[in-house]
Amino acid sequence: MLHQLSQHQALLQTLLADCCSRLSIKRIVIGSSVAFRPRDRLFVPFLTKSIDACCSLQRPTDGGPDLLRGGHLCVPAVFDHYCHEVSQQERSSSSTSAPDDDTATSSSCKSRYYSTSLFAILGLSREEVHDFAAFRDRFSTFSEVSTAMRRAGLPDIHVIVGIDFSASNEWQGRRSFRGESLHALKSGSHNPYQRALASLGSALGPLLHGNPVPAYGFGDALTKDGGLFPLIESGAPCLDFNDLMCAYTHTAHKVQLSGPTSFAPVVEKAQEIAICSREFHVLLLLTDGQLSPAGEAASRKAIVAASQIAPLSLVVVALGDGPCAALACWDDGLPERRFDNLQLVRHAEVTRGCRHPDAALALHALMEVPDQYRAAVQLGLLSRGGSGTP
Repeated sequence: MLHQLSQHQALLQTLLADCCSRLSIKRIVIGSSVAFRPRDRLFVPFLTKSIDACCSLQRPTDGGPDLLRGGHLCVPAVFDHYCHEVSQQERSSSSTSAPDDDTATSSSCKSRYYSTSLFAILGLSREEVHDFAAFRDRFSTFSEVSTAMRRAGLPDIHVIVGIDFSASNEWQGRRSFRGESLHALKSGSHNPYQRALASLGSALGPLLHGNPVPAYGFGDALTKDGGLFPLIESGAPCLDFNDLMCAYTHTAHKVQLSGPTSFAPVVEKAQEIAICSREFHVLLLLTDGQLSPAGEAASRKAIVAASQIAPLSLVVVALGDGPCAALACWDDGLPERRFDNLQLVRHAEVTRGCRHPDAALALHALMEVPDQYRAAVQLGLLSRGGSGTP
């Protein structure tokens, strides 16, 4: 969950690891799956004090935050209380402050935090974001997501798409897709795979600059867990995401779902493409997240291997009911990787309750890509020239 902490890296890692160990905290909730990048010197000691109180099983008696919610450490609650406390301290330090200065001071405190957090990575000024929920709903259109990615330093990119045609898709829509197969095709409406492709294509389109989109299927009755097949029978890449949508729909009409499932073939193919071109690529893996034991081991090995030699970002969009335990562990685990090349996006979680669910999906899928691109540059995995120029 913690990615490239800047000034307080050792302190935060030690602090949060100790807290998680002592309280059996499952994960750290930052809000909308946002990675925490604190640099505010006041917030770190406040968080330390709050966690110390929590670890002592002492609930605040002064209206402080309830840190633990369902086994999760709720950082937004801590941050909100931090803003209130700092505003009170700054207000009491000046006896001439007007009665309504509290709001202004709290806003200033929040602005100072936002300008040093993940919001800055996406190019958002301190005035543009007001709270963690607003971060998710700040993006109402795909063009806003694309603009944020460009402002974060991402050049034009190359995209590869892999689509899971394993049999588990038949029952993974019991709760999330009215009991139907996730690949069910109906006139006038999109299935989860079509919705995800449309959302991601609309956001990524402005960044492609005419680059074709190689697209593959895996897990069907012919390839099972040992191969893959191009969505266009000739083997040609799709011209764009509109072409990809047509190719997917044509394939979904005739393919026989099977399995077992492994990501290894498509990850290895994407690795080959990225290495040969020496250009940064994003592999979008659309899947229901169900892996066989052998497929899980092979997929893990392929993901680790790709981090060693390929300028490749892996974005796994998990569709359907879940769970996807292995993918969740890999998202922030796999310490043997050379860099964090994997982002897991649970479609149901990131779009639930959103005013603009499609834009939210695109944002969450792409939000780690700028850091992954910069890591590939720093590790010398890209060529000189083109989109690989540091």
